[in-house]
Amino acid sequence: MAARPVTSTHAARPTRGSTFKVEGVTARDLQTALWTRRVRVRPQNDVRGVRLSAHIYMSPADVDTVLDVASRLA
Repeated sequence: MAARPVTSTHAARPTRGSTFKVEGVTARDLQTALWTRRVRVRPQNDVRGVRLSAHIYMSPADVDTVLDVASRLA
């Protein structure tokens, strides 16, 4: 299992948010795991995972938490 971005990472297609999923984990379970650590995300669906707005609402520590949670679930 692995975490993977669903949002385009192409430089010519910038995005306002980031959407990612952890293979084998439902969007709702990923949201719950992140919310438990006080990181607010919105589930999209099980194909797309969750959406977060790291560029506006998240501190560097929040990003570290997202990476930690995703790696523990993967």
